[in-house]
Order: sequence, then structure tokens, then C-alpha cells
Amino acid sequence: MIDDEAEVRGVIVRMLQDVGMEVVDAANGQDALALLEGGLRPSAIVLDLWMPIMDGWEFLSRAQPAAPVIVLSGLGKDVHPLPKCVVKLLTKPIGLDVLVDAIRNVAPQLSARRKL
Repeated sequence: MIDDEAEVRGVIVRMLQDVGMEVVDAANGQDALALLEGGLRPSAIVLDLWMPIMDGWEFLSRAQPAAPVIVLSGLGKDVHPLPKCVVKLLTKPIGLDVLVDAIRNVAPQLSARRKL
């Protein structure tokens, strides 16, 4: 879960943990990139686009993540073009059930406590 808003990130992390998912979070793309470079291999990535230090766009271009990416943005549905690794675009605010369904659709193994 990559989002610069600590409160939003914390709520989403707790909710995903409550449904049995193991979640690693980062406050910006730079922190997330460091996690990937350090060996983290997530099953899916939930990514905000507009963040300080390194935004989601730069993260996507530099990380070229192998994991499917779900963009969770307040920008609405007019965010295009998106890289191929982005498999779903969701808008904030979002219901937990919608986010969990999206994650399970792109990474069904997450129900078994794999990292997100």
C-alpha cells in the first residue's frame, strides 16, 4: 500500500489486515522502490498517484513492478494512459469491499497472508 496520507494508509492497512492480508506500506514511491530493491516481492501493489518525494507515475516508470498494480486515486477515472502493469483503476473514497474484491481478483493467493 503506497499512499502519502498516513491516516488513509493506516485505515486501509488495518482493514486489509482484518480480512487476512499481510500488508507492507510506504509513504511515497521512493520508500516503496527501496522496499522492492531490498527484496520485497509483493503479490499486488495498491498505489496512489499524487505523492510528494516520488509520485506514483515516477514509481511506475522506475520500478517497472512485476506485481499487478491497482491505482487508488482521488483523480477520478480520467487518469490515462496507464502502464500495462496497472490492472485496475479505483477512485477515492472507496469501500473496503470494492478494494478487497479488486485485490483478490488480481492476486487471489493474498487470502493466504501473502504480502501486499
